[in-house]
Formats: sequence, structure tokens, C-alpha cells
Amino acid sequence: MIWLAAAAFCLPPPPGTVPPPPPTLEQRAELAAHTHRNIVEGVIVRAQDDRPARFKITRVFKGQLKAGMVVEAAPSWGFSDMPCPGMVPPPPNLKGQRGVIAFNDLPELAFVPEGWIAIMQQRRLIARTPDDYRVGTGSAPE
Repeated sequence: MIWLAAAAFCLPPPPGTVPPPPPTLEQRAELAAHTHRNIVEGVIVRAQDDRPARFKITRVFKGQLKAGMVVEAAPSWGFSDMPCPGMVPPPPNLKGQRGVIAFNDLPELAFVPEGWIAIMQQRRLIARTPDDYRVGTGSAPE
């Protein structure tokens, strides 16, 4: 019931305004690819309530990081559809949890929905295979 409590704290749109339609899956995937410098796949190798998780990178889709690196990553709501996610702490992440995360300067466990990766690859916004990625450029092939 935490979600319901958080939703109760969100402000409604101003009177007389019509909220815009929600972005499509494709628009959200493209926005995530364009606004995040690092998109990496990996696994949580340490998760403790009082410390950042340790995330071992197994594949780099975009960014300057390399497979095999371990980064300290803060918990995050990531790309959740939950309204007003800042009102409650993000859910705990468990050791062994796998997935793709996207972030800029400070690593966070902002897990990317699985369907978005295929869209990003199809539109060549991220590397499709490890050989597609040009190491050191910070971006997927053009």
C-alpha cells in the first residue's frame, strides 16, 4: 500500500489543463538512450541496506566503462511508472539481480525495461553486439 500513499501526495494538474498523453514505449526508450551517458548490463554482487550496492558490469551498450568493472550504485526507482517516486524510498535490490542500468555520472540502479533495449538497438542508439561498440568513444556506432 506504499504506492497508494505516495500517489496521495502527488499534486493534480492545474485546473483547466488537459494533461498530455503519456509518451509511447519508443519515445521513452529513445529519451533514455539520449539522456544517459552509460548503459550497461550486469549483476548485483553485493546488496546491503545501509550501503550502495556493488554492480558488476558484464556488457557495455554505451559509455566509457568496461565489462568486468564493479561500480558502487545507489538504489533508484529508475524508469518506474510509479507516480511521485521521490516520496518513498526505492525498493530493495537483491544480490544476484541482473539487468541493464542507465545513469550519467554517479551509478544508480535505474534498471531499464527489457523492451527498451531492443528499441535502442534497432534504432542504433546503443551497441547491438559487443563488436559494434567502439571502445573509448563513449557512444554506440553511428
